[in-house]
Amino acid sequence: MKTVTRVAIRGYTGRGMGAAFVKILPYRRIAHVSLVFYFSDGSAWEYESIQGGGVINHKPVTGKRFEAYVPQLTEAQMNLALAEAKAIRGPYDWRAIFGFFLRFMKPSENGWMCSEYVAYIMAKAGRRLSKREPFMETPTFVCDSNDSGPRDTFYEELNAS
Repeated sequence: MKTVTRVAIRGYTGRGMGAAFVKILPYRRIAHVSLVFYFSDGSAWEYESIQGGGVINHKPVTGKRFEAYVPQLTEAQMNLALAEAKAIRGPYDWRAIFGFFLRFMKPSENGWMCSEYVAYIMAKAGRRLSKREPFMETPTFVCDSNDSGPRDTFYEELNAS
């Protein structure tokens, strides 16, 4: 039976309309974040909330530049994070994006933006990356949180089968 051996937070620099909105914000080095779970059989799976797709999961993206952060988690925390990632569903939360600019606009109750999704899952696993509820932080803040773990000095490439 395969087990989770590592969890990485990926911070993508990104391009496109959504990335342009996010990069207008303060601390805007990272435009998108996701979680990648690595397994004992050598496979990996990426979980994220994306524009036009909401919460999705798939084989990890390759060929794109990103920073990888590896929080120090126990086996129980990694399994809890995976269970949370699998359980959460919902559309992308554009209200949260616009809420950074328009303070009166509150995040959706059933939608997720990428950094909100990652911060929430990590908090449920016992590794709080956000100072606020409902986890409204920019992708860069999530990556730069003291609890996100050490940053890899390289952009990793993964071709999981």
